[in-house]
Amino acid sequence: MCQSAVLWPSKGDCAALSAAAMQANERPGALRSVSTFTALVGSGIAQSIPFDIRPSRVEAEVNPGAEKTVSFLIKTGAGAGPGRQTVTLESTDWTTQEDGSLKYAEPGTTRGSAVPWIKFSPSAFASIPSAGQLVRITIAVPPGAAPGVYRSGIFVQERPPATLPAVKESTVLLRVRYVFFLYVIVQGAFNGVRETSGSGSA
Repeated sequence: MCQSAVLWPSKGDCAALSAAAMQANERPGALRSVSTFTALVGSGIAQSIPFDIRPSRVEAEVNPGAEKTVSFLIKTGAGAGPGRQTVTLESTDWTTQEDGSLKYAEPGTTRGSAVPWIKFSPSAFASIPSAGQLVRITIAVPPGAAPGVYRSGIFVQERPPATLPAVKESTVLLRVRYVFFLYVIVQGAFNGVRETSGSGSA
């Protein structure tokens, strides 16, 4: 979605940028990006901080009434700009469409959402180039949960700048939201964790 702070980019610009961003489209379980675009006052196209998320997906098998803690690591790329930037995390629901693409939705609104069962920390942190931040997720499955596979995701993205640069030409800031995928498998038997290690940025 294109949002303008000063000048609206043309529809052609937005379409071209959106098409380029979605070329990184992958199946669930791999690192995936969702791009948003904001028109700023500047020159050219600026990109947000690159991240590496490991693992990119965790499958946790939890019995009804049990609790489990899993984790993943967010590493800021060495190419990030100088100084600390704030990185925010937020829950999301997602489903797979017939064409294999993913559709994101408000947390806790889709069938089979695991969002109501999870808590994660931190929800925000200051990034440092080449440094890592561990995110812990606590999963608490209610006693009456039916067997099945429940899903949630966590968006990871840089917080947008609070102020705009004072320059004359229009530019587009490309903000990329990385997604960590969590599967909660409820079957009342095995109580373990499986990880799928993915890396890289789209």
